[in-house]
Amino acid sequence: MDTKRLARSFTLVAATLGLTGCTQDSADNAVRSHGFTDITTEHSFVTGMLKCGEREGFFSYDFTAKNPKGQMVSGYVCQGPLKGSTVRF
Repeated sequence: MDTKRLARSFTLVAATLGLTGCTQDSADNAVRSHGFTDITTEHSFVTGMLKCGEREGFFSYDFTAKNPKGQMVSGYVCQGPLKGSTVRF
């Protein structure tokens, strides 16, 4: 296998592994892990560009959910490759 082909293969594998976990389901799970219920999430490119930090990633989901006290709240989840999820209010 030549060097260019090997490099392309490595890049494809790294990108695939890096993007796993940047999904709506993982955003729901991140919010749920903080004790929230009745979660509604929606992908938001704008939130990722404006509110998520450079190290937090560029995938973002806005959400509304019921907090452990029973109040409806809004926030967003920032996700990045190989980084995980950060929940913000």
